[in-house]
Amino acid sequence: MTTVPVHIRQSNLFGSLSDDEVKEILASCRSVTLRSGQHACRQGEVGESMFVIASGRVSINLEEPGGGLRVLNHLKPGDHFGEMSLLVGGSRSANVTAVMDTELLELTRPVFERSLARVPGFAANLCRSLGEWLRGQISGGGRHERMHVAVVRGTKQMPNIGSQMAGLVAEQGGRIAVLSDQQPMHEVTNWQTIVPGEQAEQQLLAFLSSAVTTNQRTLVDIDQSLATPRVLAQHELVLWVVDGPQSLGYLSAVLSSAPEGLAQKIQLVELVEQQEELPPALELPEQLQQPSLAGPILRVEYIQSESSRACLVPRDLSRLIRTMRGIQLGLALGGGGARGIAHIGVLEVLEREGIFFDRIAGTSAGAIVAAAYAAGIQLPKVREVFEKEMTPPRAIRWLPKAPQWYMLSVFWLGLAERKFRRYLRKYSFDQLLLPAQTVTVDLITAEHRLRESGDVVSAVLQSINHPVFGAPILCNGEALVDGGVLMNLPVTALRQKHVDFSVAVDVSKQLAHEFAGNTPETPTKKMRRPGYFSTLLRVTDVELTNLAQLHGAQCDFLLAPDTAEFPFDDFTQAAGLVEAGRQSAEAELPRLRDALNRALAWDRSDSAATYSDPPRRVA
Repeated sequence: MTTVPVHIRQSNLFGSLSDDEVKEILASCRSVTLRSGQHACRQGEVGESMFVIASGRVSINLEEPGGGLRVLNHLKPGDHFGEMSLLVGGSRSANVTAVMDTELLELTRPVFERSLARVPGFAANLCRSLGEWLRGQISGGGRHERMHVAVVRGTKQMPNIGSQMAGLVAEQGGRIAVLSDQQPMHEVTNWQTIVPGEQAEQQLLAFLSSAVTTNQRTLVDIDQSLATPRVLAQHELVLWVVDGPQSLGYLSAVLSSAPEGLAQKIQLVELVEQQEELPPALELPEQLQQPSLAGPILRVEYIQSESSRACLVPRDLSRLIRTMRGIQLGLALGGGGARGIAHIGVLEVLEREGIFFDRIAGTSAGAIVAAAYAAGIQLPKVREVFEKEMTPPRAIRWLPKAPQWYMLSVFWLGLAERKFRRYLRKYSFDQLLLPAQTVTVDLITAEHRLRESGDVVSAVLQSINHPVFGAPILCNGEALVDGGVLMNLPVTALRQKHVDFSVAVDVSKQLAHEFAGNTPETPTKKMRRPGYFSTLLRVTDVELTNLAQLHGAQCDFLLAPDTAEFPFDDFTQAAGLVEAGRQSAEAELPRLRDALNRALAWDRSDSAATYSDPPRRVA
């Protein structure tokens, strides 16, 4: 290598060395060319060399125990990887895969050891680079995000989707270069239009090559007719937009002749028009069920404006941007009986402030709200589920313990399923707009169970099946009761899905120091003896409070509405509970915004980095 590329010359590994020292090391390196999808290193193999990225990009990924890959990081030109195996011995800790055509410089063990001995500055730079990486790991520092994403329109329904995405990126303070076959809806700083014709593919490839060299984030926005395997292979993610099974044919044809690994980059995005009832889940043809796509189908809602222009709803446009970046926000809603109504007040504030999530998990009452919210049911309608379906008729509310006896009758008479189906119909989890999980507990194995597939109402019924109110639900060798028995605040469920930032709402954190009219100051002779039913409910309160504290420690941000004055089993006080949720969210809103701004900051990514930035890699 006679001329040293600027991104290598200014990198952490070579930045402080003299030109002669850099050339001496690079002269001993071997050039390695990888096509998109090929591996530089494989997890578990013995490492005998390290690598420097000359051009292109790679991902650091782990093979999951249950199958599939978990992407840990992306590395850019000038970054290096693989040195840990040379320094400490042993096997590779992760896979390193080219996400586009990539050139590497390989330092074999002899070259590496000779460079350490002959060039002291090289050893010092390596130590400094490892120190920066370790500091990032300890502090939870940002990773390199996806830089090169394509939006392929497999439908004519929304030709302006790329423009909508670029507009929101700019609004959030991000910088992105766009190459599109459409004109932008509004002014976009760095927007280029493809010249149609035979040279379109070359124009796309040249655009990407230039962006990689200058470390720019890119969005390619094209009709499926321009989406050749060669172009798609140079992207880290392809958002393939469809609006039904009729728009899947071209994708099937592309993948039938595509190189191995391309399917894993493709995330299907299904456009769903906003309406009262969700359409059936999109059924994939057989040829699309064989390759492993990037993930489950991402359903996004749109509305048709007066100008006949289709626009994504704000919730789903923000989700699409985070999907592009490779970031997930998760929301965990805890159980607490009637106190779960407070979740609605929290969600009202978050929606008003434009704070949306990429997945949701719920336990018990939180499962009811999570399922309804994931189905796109409006919050006033979610409130109706509690006020109309879970409170006794006014004619009998005057009776002693009417709320408790009414709930007992709902469970004992099997009325709960009919009530929930009025809202959640026969939805399956793959119909939902938001990936959702509910929690239940199997008494046979004494383990929790996470539900994320199959019938939604059945999963909710299992999650709310409080042992005080009903017998276990017997199903497929399991005896299922309320998920709050083991996991009242389902942050663990989100962690297992590798969310980057989790918000939890604990409606059981506050517990009044009063039971059956007794307080800590009540003299023994004046204490009232509680009934059996009241004692069971109080035991539940104590259990939920302590479990929630245990699981709440795992989240990134905790909201805890003060619901202490509200009984566990009284669903007639919805107005007060919703207000408690609102007040909690309003009080914590500044802190939550600061935390989210740090988690989602665009200036932590490669698009705002210089070549002297620490590599922040995992390898």
